[in-house]
Amino acid sequence: MVCDFNEKYVENVTCELKGLRRQYIVANLEADTIGVFKNFSVHIKIYKFYNQFRPFLVDVKLNVCDVINKKSTSNFYGNTVVRLMAKYTSIIKCPVIGHIFIRNFELKVDYFKDIMEDGKYRFNFIFFETMEWLGNLTLYGEILTNYRRLKTA
Repeated sequence: MVCDFNEKYVENVTCELKGLRRQYIVANLEADTIGVFKNFSVHIKIYKFYNQFRPFLVDVKLNVCDVINKKSTSNFYGNTVVRLMAKYTSIIKCPVIGHIFIRNFELKVDYFKDIMEDGKYRFNFIFFETMEWLGNLTLYGEILTNYRRLKTA
């Protein structure tokens, strides 16, 4: 996991991954906002590795505040982002101000194995306030659906 944030808008950033089991990892991120985010957006991109990382399936921009405040109609990605935010983050309404966090965000292979083929992936989350860049969160992972399971005797 790689975190890169604009010090003009966000401070005291900590990012970490914790491996709990072989196929189960949680991500944690904490930060303090400088000012108020009233028009908070995220650009989500997924890349698959084919000798280098290349765009794969998802390249979508969402105005998180509009989706949370139900000002725009949600699509699959909007609904998914809002559901995950409600479960794992402190961002439940807009405007966003103060201490924000993502805690115990579960990264399970089971979430992806039915919709994505085996391979190495990069997930990019680029955060904006109107047109100002706030930061990047990049996750790298590998999906292996046929990994060997231990046999019980």
